[in-house]
Amino acid sequence: MIPTSKDFQEKLQQVLRLAAEKGRTHIDIDAGSLHRLVWGAYERKHRLPQCCYVMKKMMKEKDIILVEIEEGREAEFKVKYMLPR
Repeated sequence: MIPTSKDFQEKLQQVLRLAAEKGRTHIDIDAGSLHRLVWGAYERKHRLPQCCYVMKKMMKEKDIILVEIEEGREAEFKVKYMLPR
């Protein structure tokens, strides 16, 4: 089944929660890694733009974009999420 924005959001929330439970103060997440967690390896019909959108939408004030989104290189988009949320 093709992942939805909700699938990316739920997985990102899970990753953030687990990192916080381990006592981390932040976690860096790139879109390629999150996409693989949700849907496995990239296919021709990947959902990287949707994944990036969710990552940006879930950012809070203190979070930092480490690598901006570039067309054709969405997998490299990276955010430092500050913990706890």
